[in-house]
Amino acid sequence: MESIKKKNNLINIIMLTILIVIISIANMNQSLSFFMLLAIVPMVIISIKANMLFSISTIVVIVSTLFALCGSQVAVSSFFVYLLPSFLTGLFMNNEKFTDKDNRKFSVRLKKGEQLYKFASIKVFLFSIIFFVVGVFLYHVVMKYFMNVDLFKNMQQEITKMITIYKEIIPQEQLKELEKLGFFETLSDTGLIVLSGIYFKSIILAILAYYVSIPLIKKIYNEKIYYVTVENIFLPGNPVIVLFVSIVILFIIGSIYTNIDTVTIIDNFVLIMNMLFFLQGTSLIVYIFKNWSSIKKRVNWILFLAIVIIMGVLPGISTLGMLDNLLNYRGRWNSNGDNYGGRNEQ
Repeated sequence: MESIKKKNNLINIIMLTILIVIISIANMNQSLSFFMLLAIVPMVIISIKANMLFSISTIVVIVSTLFALCGSQVAVSSFFVYLLPSFLTGLFMNNEKFTDKDNRKFSVRLKKGEQLYKFASIKVFLFSIIFFVVGVFLYHVVMKYFMNVDLFKNMQQEITKMITIYKEIIPQEQLKELEKLGFFETLSDTGLIVLSGIYFKSIILAILAYYVSIPLIKKIYNEKIYYVTVENIFLPGNPVIVLFVSIVILFIIGSIYTNIDTVTIIDNFVLIMNMLFFLQGTSLIVYIFKNWSSIKKRVNWILFLAIVIIMGVLPGISTLGMLDNLLNYRGRWNSNGDNYGGRNEQ
């Protein structure tokens, strides 16, 4: 037992070293800043496997060092966008509880043979997305109100400038065609573009936190953890019904209280849900490819292909995700009769 503890402590120190190296590389040059994405993985691993004092000390040391060497903006960005959400993801996984019908909370352990496995549900992944989204917004708020730097406004100005330059260099005929299609009108909604970027980045970071960190923990620490694999992503609850009911309610509110900009709220809500449905649709496609030999007679592939071709790849896959959430295709196709995805957590 003592040898295992010493081994884990050594691995934690190695993870801290890797984290420092990654952040150092990311801040050497602007072109290397994408390395900060990789910092998510060791930070999540530390927050899951190390004790609270070690995890918090890691964040304090790194942020303080960045503040001294790279300035306040880099330190604030690293803390809110990467380190804090990663820490919260690990904390949530370690303390995830489920509630039964009598409102009693309990932790889940899965038994396979004689081994007990921890369970990191899809809720860990979804909450990780929320942590990263909130972290990015907090970063923008701190920069605006405490450092007098309006990042949203700066990005909007850059997008507007790019649109102006693009209009000047393309042929007039093509310009008129794009204007008829409302291309520039869509691009001019810079707020939606910026928010799309934030949501997309948060999902990528959550994928790293869940689908890279947990397998590494299993391998490096020899930890017994069961997590939801890519082909089994299923959004819990009834998100399709929630989406449509919310849109109707917001539309009614907007009709009664015209001073409230419910259209922007609806656009952002639909955008977020479409991204999540795209994840479930992608999961469905991966499941089909991995299990094609056993389910090919039960899959209406012509319908699926038609949806993707007619609607386009991105909206088509999102639509497949919505249909799967409503109809639970994988549960219908599975010959063992097992249920799939989020409904297992209800």
